[in-house]
Amino acid sequence: MTTLVLTGARFFVLLAALACGGSAAKPSAADISPAPTTVLAPPGQLARFAALKVMVLPAQSVQADSLPAWRNTATVGKALLAALDSAVEGALNQRGMQTMWVYPAALQRSARRNPTYLTDPYLMQALDPVRQALKKPQDALSEPFASQLRALAGVNDSRYSLIPLVLRFEPSVITAQAQAQAQAQAQGQGQARAVLRSVVVDARGAQVVWVGEVASEPQAAFSAAILASLAQRVADLVVPR
Repeated sequence: MTTLVLTGARFFVLLAALACGGSAAKPSAADISPAPTTVLAPPGQLARFAALKVMVLPAQSVQADSLPAWRNTATVGKALLAALDSAVEGALNQRGMQTMWVYPAALQRSARRNPTYLTDPYLMQALDPVRQALKKPQDALSEPFASQLRALAGVNDSRYSLIPLVLRFEPSVITAQAQAQAQAQAQGQGQARAVLRSVVVDARGAQVVWVGEVASEPQAAFSAAILASLAQRVADLVVPR
């Protein structure tokens, strides 16, 4: 399976085109709703995994309706997830995780070397099994995902897997004044941030052992910087700055 990786200028061009292009609706008060109350995971929550060999699966999904300009645009979602994968790998490697942790591209290579035994990680569907497990913590992850993950972990000598589950975008600060400005200004969408919900899964036991969210720094425009900031917050969970 060919994966799409957008970095640097290519990613910025995509975002700029979508922010300014024909199908992107002008923001209105209805588009800018108050941000939900989000309890963010503090730095260091995953520090106990820093010395372990952990698989990082490909990011699973984008909440499309969280950003009107990208609504119902599947190719944009795939590009965002690929860019997020690259940003998370880079941020974690900067913190010294380049030898202990195994990232999506390396997992895919191991699957290609063992095609009769392993499933391509980009074809593994984690979202629904994890959601079901979060609703019923006593239950193991459902099949076939549980067996696919266990096999991948065995080949890569890992027990745990970090799974970036859902990426969404939300207003960071919304006030009556900000809503009025959004209606009056044709180009302004105010400050927004990216939020990522992730889980850590025990592949051997097919159990979710941690779930949490991190958020990027607020940004006035959607660019590669928002994912870079988000990736640094993911890395803060493992090796705080």
